[in-house]
Amino acid sequence: MVYKLLSGGIETVVHVGPAPNLVPATFHRLSTNIRGQMNGRGLGGLGRRAVSRFVRRPWLTRLLPSFTALFRAPFVQQIILEDWLLEQKVA
Repeated sequence: MVYKLLSGGIETVVHVGPAPNLVPATFHRLSTNIRGQMNGRGLGGLGRRAVSRFVRRPWLTRLLPSFTALFRAPFVQQIILEDWLLEQKVA
């Protein structure tokens, strides 16, 4: 499911439920791992700029292996509806 969202070009994901856990946790872990690899140059010398260029150019990602869509994870905005509603009530 996460890969399908990322490969579909989704930019914002809204998680609905009393305690959404599996999908947001997967997105968070994937984002953390990818950021760590980009910052540590663990992607074979690719840095954050190079990866963000792949992510933002759909024509280029179509030419690369299919799992490059996972590199979009750090750039997808995550909103947990329950938390967002609580923030609106306080503000």
